[in-house]
Amino acid sequence: MRTLAKILIVEDEIPINNLIKKNLCLVGHECSQVYTGEKAVDATLAEHFDLVILDIMLPGSSGFEIISQIHKTPVIFVTAKDGIADKLKGLKLGADDYIVKPFDILESVNYARVVAPVKIIIRYCLQA
Repeated sequence: MRTLAKILIVEDEIPINNLIKKNLCLVGHECSQVYTGEKAVDATLAEHFDLVILDIMLPGSSGFEIISQIHKTPVIFVTAKDGIADKLKGLKLGADDYIVKPFDILESVNYARVVAPVKIIIRYCLQA
């Protein structure tokens, strides 16, 4: 099976991180996992990712703090923070989307398979 996208999952809740990875890998994505914001920054500096799935409430630095350090990579927030102010803040900081937990894993997998690659292409074209 051909790899669709290389995705970094940044989620401190191990069962959720594993669930996201399992389902994204099933449809052909290559996934790496980290559990803190600091590790996310280190990972994105060490290698290229097509997409980062980022929780907001992480130990150490929050996802809101991390996104500014990985701004060249498309980001989808996946978080329990469901307030409109948080959603607007996340999108204003540069997130490509904002998904609230609990979420439908099939919806998220299909989003990563169909919509995220289109956003990556658009972002790349705008930078060129």
